[in-house]
Amino acid sequence: MKVIGMRGQLRDDILREIRSRNDIVEVISEYVLLKQTGKNYKALCPFHTERTPSFVVSPERQLFHCFGCGASGDVFAFIMKLENMSFPEAARLLAERAGIDLPGDGASGPRREGDIKALILEANEAAADYFNWALLQTRQGATALDYLRGRGIDEDDIVRFKLGYAPPGWDSLYKALTRKGLSPEILEAAGLIIKRKESRGFYDRFRNRVMFTIFDLHGRVVGFGGRVLDDSQPKYLNSPETAVFSKGSSLYGISVARDEIRASGRAVIVEGYTDVIAAHRAGVRTAVASLGTALTQNQARLLARYAKEVVLAYDADFAGEAATIRGMDLLSAAGLQVKVAVFPGGKDPDEVIRSEGRDAFVSMLDGARPLVEYKLDLALKDIDLSTLQGRVAAAARAAAVVAGIQNAVERLEYSRVMAARLNVPEEAFIEEVRKLGRTGPAPRVPSKDKFGQNRNTTGNTHVEGVSHLRQGVPAKVIKAERGLLRLMLEEPDVYIAVRRELGEVVFSCDEHRTIAAAIMDEARNSERGGVTGSVDAASVISRLADDTLRAVATGAFIEDIPVSPEGRKEILSDYIKVLKEHLMRERIRRMEGELKALEASGDTAKFQELLVEWQELRSKLDREFASFGGFM
Repeated sequence: MKVIGMRGQLRDDILREIRSRNDIVEVISEYVLLKQTGKNYKALCPFHTERTPSFVVSPERQLFHCFGCGASGDVFAFIMKLENMSFPEAARLLAERAGIDLPGDGASGPRREGDIKALILEANEAAADYFNWALLQTRQGATALDYLRGRGIDEDDIVRFKLGYAPPGWDSLYKALTRKGLSPEILEAAGLIIKRKESRGFYDRFRNRVMFTIFDLHGRVVGFGGRVLDDSQPKYLNSPETAVFSKGSSLYGISVARDEIRASGRAVIVEGYTDVIAAHRAGVRTAVASLGTALTQNQARLLARYAKEVVLAYDADFAGEAATIRGMDLLSAAGLQVKVAVFPGGKDPDEVIRSEGRDAFVSMLDGARPLVEYKLDLALKDIDLSTLQGRVAAAARAAAVVAGIQNAVERLEYSRVMAARLNVPEEAFIEEVRKLGRTGPAPRVPSKDKFGQNRNTTGNTHVEGVSHLRQGVPAKVIKAERGLLRLMLEEPDVYIAVRRELGEVVFSCDEHRTIAAAIMDEARNSERGGVTGSVDAASVISRLADDTLRAVATGAFIEDIPVSPEGRKEILSDYIKVLKEHLMRERIRRMEGELKALEASGDTAKFQELLVEWQELRSKLDREFASFGGFM
C-alpha cells in the first residue's frame, strides 16, 4: 500500500506515527505566539484578522479550532492551510520535522502539484547556488562584489543571505541548470527563464544583476530579487508569482529573523534588501522587508504570528506615502502595536548605519513613536494653526485619525490632548470624533451559561461554528449534542447508555450523527488493537469525509468539560433530559400535524384515538419537564 498519496491512501500506522511525533502545540508555536489558558492555548488566529484571540489549540485533543473564522483540524490540517500545501506535502514536511523517513509513493502518470512545487524548489536552490558561485568565482562577478562591498556588505552577509550575481549572458543560467538535468519547463515554472516569442528557446529572466535570494519561513529558496548594476530599467526585478512564491505573502529576511522576532516579541520592518542586511549586521536581527510593495494583509498576519510590536523604519518620503499608511493600518488591524521610526534627511536605514553607526540606528528605533501620534503629525503637516480656518481644518483631520482608535479610553485621552494642542473646545472635538466613529451599535457582551458557553441577553444562543447545522434545531439541543460528543470521546460506552434512554435516534443534527458513528468506529478499531477507554480525537477527525464535518467535530471536541469526572454523570443526565424533551416535543409537533389531517379527512375514530395519545404525551411532557430549563 502506498505510504504517501491522497488522504484516503495513507496507511493508518504511518499517519499516526507522524501525528504522534509532531505535537500540535510545538508545531503551531513555531508559527504563532501561543498563550496557555487552562488546559488549552490561545492566540490571534493566523487565518483571519482579529484583535481578540479566538484561536484555540488543545494539547489533549491534538486539535486546533478558531471560534472566529471556523478554521480547524489536526496538525496536518494546520500545515496544509497555513503553508498552502496539499496533504502529501504537509505529510512530508511533518515527517521530515520528526525525522521519519518516507519512501516514495511510486506514482506514475502526470505529476501532481506537490511534485511540481518540489521541483521548482530544487530549481530555485540550484539557481541560488549558481548565482552565489558567479558572484564569488567569476571575473564578471567582481563588479557586483565591489558594489556589495561598497554598501558595507561583507563575506558573512553574503553567506547568511546567500547573495549572488546573474551574469549578463542571455542564457547563462539556462545552460548551467539544464546541464544539471533540470527541465526548461520547470525552470520556466520557477520564473527563472522566459520563453522567446519570435523564435524557439528560452532566455534568462535575470541578467547582469546583483541577486538577493528570497527564502520562506523554512529556509527554502522560493524566489529572487535582482538589482541592476547599470542604468537599465527596471532597477529592481523580482521573481514572478509561482507555485511556491507570492510577493504579497513573503518577507525578505523572515527565515533568519523569525526566531529573534519570536524571542523579543518585536519586528523591525525596513524598505529594501540592503536595509535588512545592514540592520542584521548592526545586530538588529529582527529586521525584515516587504518586496518592493506596500505591506499586505498576508504579510501583516505573518508578522502577527511571532511579534506583538512592529517598528517601521523608513525614510520620510516612503513613510508618508498613502500606500505605506494603509500598510501600517493593516498591521494595527492584525493586532500588532505599531510604531514608526522616520529617518531624517531622506536617509534609509542602510545609510544611517553606514554614516552614523549602529548606536544611532538603534537609538532611532527605540525612539519610534506610536502609529497614532505619527499619523496625527502627518495629518497636521503644512497646516497654519495660527488661523481659525487652519485650526478647524486641523481638528477635522485629527478627529478622523482619533476616531479610528479602537480602545475607548485611549480614544478619549487623545481627543483631550488634541483639543488642547489645537486650541479648540474639548467637547466639540469629542463630539466630532463620536460622529466619525458612529458606525453602529456597540456589540453585546454575551453572558455565560453554567457550562461556560456564550449566551446573549435576548435568549437566542449563538453556538460557535454550527451555523451550518440543521435549521430549526434549538441551540440548547445543539449544545447538548456537542457535549455528548465530547463525553463520548472520553468514554464511548456513554453512547450505548444514551441510546437505552432515547432509542435509536439520539442526534437531531445529521452532522452530529455522522461524528458519533466515527467515534464508535474508532473505538472499535482501538479495541481491536488492544486499546480501550478514551478515543483519539485526531483519529476521529481523519475518518470524516469533508471539511464541514471536520470543522463541526473539531469545534465540539476542543471545548473543555469544566467539571470533575464525578460531575460528568450529572451533566450527562442534563444532556439526556434536553434531548429527550426535544424528541418528545418533535413527536408532539408531528402528531398535531397528523391530527389536522385526520380532522380535515373526517376520520373521527382515528382522530379521537390519536387525540388521546397526544393528550397523554402532552401531560407527560408537562410532568417531566415543567421545572427543567435545560442549561441555557
